[in-house]
Amino acid sequence: MQTARRWLFLGISLVMFVFTGIRGWASPFHGYAAGALAGQTQEQPSHRNQKSTTFTGTVARSGDTFVLRDSSGAIFALDDAERARQFEGLSVQVAGNLDEEANLIHIESIEPNMA
Repeated sequence: MQTARRWLFLGISLVMFVFTGIRGWASPFHGYAAGALAGQTQEQPSHRNQKSTTFTGTVARSGDTFVLRDSSGAIFALDDAERARQFEGLSVQVAGNLDEEANLIHIESIEPNMA
């Protein structure tokens, strides 16, 4: 009887863990997916028309994404993990456009900081 209760408890715990993990993973995409499924069009800001800005800081990993930490301690997500991966742990200069709502830098170029 106790073995059955233990297995039931473990099973329920596993199901709850999986569903909370999926919910947490999907949450950044929730608003976009809901709008797309409802047939609403999402207005995408045009980052190509903005003037590029240079950001200086250190590239670090945050889960599956990469971030730029500047000298003041501010952290910005980087939109291109493939380009940022090779600079992990290094001081870099990133040219790009900042999406202030998402705190995300759309990378145009990234190179080691020689200063």
